[in-house]
Amino acid sequence: MQTIGKSKLLVLTVALALPLLAGCGGDDDTHNPLPEGGENPLLGTWWALSITVVGNPGAGDAVVDDGLEFSINFNNFGEYAVLVNNDDPADPWVCEDTAQCDWWGYYTIRGNTLTFDEGTADETTSTFEVASDTLTVNDGTFRIVAGKI
Repeated sequence: MQTIGKSKLLVLTVALALPLLAGCGGDDDTHNPLPEGGENPLLGTWWALSITVVGNPGAGDAVVDDGLEFSINFNNFGEYAVLVNNDDPADPWVCEDTAQCDWWGYYTIRGNTLTFDEGTADETTSTFEVASDTLTVNDGTFRIVAGKI
């Protein structure tokens, strides 16, 4: 992963769409969040967080491989389970299985550590550091939904 400070790196404003709500459901093979928040069998209740990255719009499925960056500021720092889906920018919520998705995954924030779970059958995991209430992940044009744990 590249370091913060590149000119293309922009800090995004993330607005929490719903009040703090807890919930964690069972495992689910669809990985298909609701776009505006609500109940989802995977993690219970979701917030919808709309992300627009201006630094490198349309990065598509090269997001993970290229290691491009953006920052997300969470208004309520804590422990989240997050699904990132950049399947189709015109309809980013159509992601019912890995074959339909350019890329998706889960982030869990505990303290200053962000953990990414690729969500494949291998369940591979990577860990990223989080500075204060800002986490640095990958650049692109997509949306993100988060569920408070």
